[in-house]
Amino acid sequence: AGTSARLRRSALSIRFGGDFRIGVAPGFLFSTGRLTFAEQTSATGSESPANDARYDLDSGQSIGDARFSVTLGGGIYWRRKTLEFGLAYSSRPIGTDVGGIEVAADKTQVTQPSGGGPVTCPSGQANRCVFGDIVYKLPDVWIAGVAWHPRPGLEIAAMARWIWFHLQDRIDIRLTSPALQAAGLPDHIVFHRGLKDVWDTRVRVAYWIRERLRIGAAMRIETSAVSAA
Repeated sequence: AGTSARLRRSALSIRFGGDFRIGVAPGFLFSTGRLTFAEQTSATGSESPANDARYDLDSGQSIGDARFSVTLGGGIYWRRKTLEFGLAYSSRPIGTDVGGIEVAADKTQVTQPSGGGPVTCPSGQANRCVFGDIVYKLPDVWIAGVAWHPRPGLEIAAMARWIWFHLQDRIDIRLTSPALQAAGLPDHIVFHRGLKDVWDTRVRVAYWIRERLRIGAAMRIETSAVSAA
């Protein structure tokens, strides 16, 4: 299971003369999610699925369960005779205390290892005993492109995209409950996924035979977000 974010975005472009343009695009993120995993605990002895505690962190999926954050995108476009150039940037969520995505998992439940049942508070209210919080970052994205029109109908274009996946490597999970410590279960868990930045480059040649007919060929080279190991 994973987390999700609903993005709402509007855009504004300003043209100067006709050959130069600047655009901005603020976005609004509403983040919800559910994350389920098994966690080995030191108190359970040898490693075995039967000895794992089960964590089920859930915020709910309605708009009322979502946490709000803001993103910002922008770009420039310039054309000079037969040459076009563009540069765009899309930011990670900004304007939040955590500097990224936060999922408030109020509907969290933790099941104890070895069939111990769910963690409960002294009052026995299992559904509202454990509260979770999931924090992670989204990558910044840079995109640059250039196109050349050596003759009418012919276009040669190249694009490079740089995605900062290293920012998204860490998922920080914190839980609040008076019963977790009493049960010997961790209340702070961090996942490192080994993500690296990605470079995506593309080259394309296209030719318009007629107004509604175009042929072309493209090549794409992309680095991996994770190592071969």
